[in-house]
Amino acid sequence: MVPGAGEPGLACVPWAGIMVLAAAGAVLALVAAPFALPLSEAATAWLGAGGSGAGVDRLGDAGVAGLGLLAALGITLSRRSPIGEERARWASGLVAAAAAAVAFVVASGLKNVVREIRPCSELGLSACPPLNDYSWPSNHTAVAVALAVAVVIASPRLWLRLLAGLLLVMVLASRVASGAHWVHDVACGVALGALASFVVLAAVNAVSVAVGRRRAAGEAL
Repeated sequence: MVPGAGEPGLACVPWAGIMVLAAAGAVLALVAAPFALPLSEAATAWLGAGGSGAGVDRLGDAGVAGLGLLAALGITLSRRSPIGEERARWASGLVAAAAAAVAFVVASGLKNVVREIRPCSELGLSACPPLNDYSWPSNHTAVAVALAVAVVIASPRLWLRLLAGLLLVMVLASRVASGAHWVHDVACGVALGALASFVVLAAVNAVSVAVGRRRAAGEAL
């Protein structure tokens, strides 16, 4: 449920933008899946990950951690802002950040159902997770996207948004270049992270709108 003008609900949520991001990830996954092996070969060769996959992979971990810190910073700055419109963002940002946990749980569950082998195993790279640590979808990507959405929602500050975008790109590139994921894994992670954000935000927003309307009706009596 998306609130109308003057209705209670979460503030400053780019509903259409989140769904466009989810759709873009899904379309990219469909396009990339038939070319999974050559794309991964090209990506790992480009950054030389065949000999340094673990080092490249750590960039993804650092990117997710950085996005978490940016989301926390954006929420804190909005909560303390003297500007009413910006202050209203903090609750929406907090809900969006919580969606990252949902994205992680769903992605981890899907991995154990699909059980896709990672490209580093297929390509024989030295740095590769165990065979029972499956590939599809990328939970690093799903979490990173949800956190990036939280940053955008929580703060209107351009420098925060740009930094979040750079960290997100670093996560996406590192997951493919390290051989940890196929391109379609990462693309599906984008779709999953955006979809998790939308569903969690919409659910909390629906509750907020219903509670606000009930309160307004009670005050009118």
